[in-house]
Amino acid sequence: MAAAVRRNAFIPILAIVVGVVGALAYVVTEPRLTTVAAESLVTIAAEPGAAAIDEAARTIAAAQLAAGVAATTTTARVLQPVIDTLGIDGSTADLAGRVEVTSSPGSAVIRVAVTDEDSRAAESIADAVSAALAETVEARHPLARVEIIEPAGAREPRVTPQIGQALVTGFLAGTGLGTVVLWARIAFSSRIQLPSDAVAASGARLLGFVRAGRHRADDTRATVRMLDVVAARQPANQDVVLATLVDDVAPALAVAKLARLSGAEPKIVEGLPQTSTATIEQFADKDIAVVAVAGRTRKAAVSETTDLATAAGGRVIGTIVFTAARGRAEVSP
Repeated sequence: MAAAVRRNAFIPILAIVVGVVGALAYVVTEPRLTTVAAESLVTIAAEPGAAAIDEAARTIAAAQLAAGVAATTTTARVLQPVIDTLGIDGSTADLAGRVEVTSSPGSAVIRVAVTDEDSRAAESIADAVSAALAETVEARHPLARVEIIEPAGAREPRVTPQIGQALVTGFLAGTGLGTVVLWARIAFSSRIQLPSDAVAASGARLLGFVRAGRHRADDTRATVRMLDVVAARQPANQDVVLATLVDDVAPALAVAKLARLSGAEPKIVEGLPQTSTATIEQFADKDIAVVAVAGRTRKAAVSETTDLATAAGGRVIGTIVFTAARGRAEVSP
């Protein structure tokens, strides 16, 4: 699996690059918006000449009033005076899209948040909406009072998009997408990616596989160890046909050369599957080892070669999988 991941490592890397570049493009092209907020407190006074209402009841009533006001405050009655006072271009509907009024459950505090490209304009609108809200509430509820307890600009504004957040999002999105595509490429590839793919395609056991590295001496020793494994599993392998299913037959040639040093005389059949008489004759009553190169050999070619060899009277003793034609190797039988 690790070798398959390394061969396809360009996929998650490319996806991460695309994600980061997309995030940067979003930051550059999207308008920079500033969100500021002002907070007001709703209170209810005791009615003159009436029995005093206890503090808890008035607090609950103030919270209920704040919730109702927050749900209905972005109306023309509240926003039109703001437009007239500040000389804002646009309709009340346009302004309502930039204003968000909220109240936490059980709280008498009303929060007016305004988003605009101009931070100063956002502050002016937030304060103006809060003032208009206070006038409207007090006019409709004589006992209610609305006091601005935190004007806009008192806290650090929130600015979007934020480059750091965008880059992290792009990186995570790229990593996730790359991982999914990598898994799909390995799982659904039409080519041999894992030794288990060769086993499934041929229906024969895995004789061994060689993982590529950098040192040719290690490659030689590893291939010799693989041949020892093959010999131990198949004592009668003195006349083994090595069927290589790629244009570059270097893996099969390497196995054949070392096999001769150990006393075996394998025959190499290149460019299979073929249906010629000569090819079929080479399979007759022979032990066949199918040599596949991970990432290059098609699964269908392994299956077709196995069927061809069996039909010709040959015995497929297993598959040998190379992860690369050259380099340091480790053998796992």
